[in-house]
Amino acid sequence: MAMAAPTPISALVHSSTLVTAGLYLMMRFSYLVYSNVLLVNLLLVCCVFTSFYAGINALFEMDLKKLIALSTLSHLGFIGMALFRGLLYLSFFHLLVHAFFKSVLFMAMGDVITNMLHSQDARFLSGGGVYTPFSFYVIIIRFMNLLGLPSIRGFFSKDFILESLNYSNFSFMVVFVVYLNLVFTYYYTYKLFRFGFGAIKLPPFLIAHGPLYLHVFSLVFLGFFRVVFGFY
Repeated sequence: MAMAAPTPISALVHSSTLVTAGLYLMMRFSYLVYSNVLLVNLLLVCCVFTSFYAGINALFEMDLKKLIALSTLSHLGFIGMALFRGLLYLSFFHLLVHAFFKSVLFMAMGDVITNMLHSQDARFLSGGGVYTPFSFYVIIIRFMNLLGLPSIRGFFSKDFILESLNYSNFSFMVVFVVYLNLVFTYYYTYKLFRFGFGAIKLPPFLIAHGPLYLHVFSLVFLGFFRVVFGFY
């Protein structure tokens, strides 16, 4: 239902409030969850499967907002995996990191969608941000967060979780599925890059408007914290 909502609503719902409420509740009651080994293992398997399933769906999705939502779902499974691995504080840190960069992505993508005649089809992306250069390059920096590139905020939480996973006593299958899902993340990010820097598909006179001033302020404000939050 949130797919049909305005993009700022989707940014709030999909990144930092509704979809993370369940995980936050599990973190608050983690002392009860951790007391039952069978429950922890069951929830761990559910989170790994959720992350894998969302990643598979994102590979073939062309709707921009649904693609971001599936990326969110994949990340929630990743956060849940860290939580039930026993990394309570690190999973909460990644939850905050994810809220910043996913909300920025939704708002920037909303500006891009508006300038594509309100089409959410990723195949209409073109020109390397010729029409919406500000929003497009905000999205590129956000992709770096998503991929966990060094010295950007996503690196400080995502890399630590993966490093602790390497030293865990999990089965090979769990570790393999988590890393396979990372490959999915890189693939659908590359897909958006490929469409985004493709040939120009929309004539300039069809473009509605440039970024609104309030929109630009919101993106700059969130974008600044998105870059420096993980470091500090």
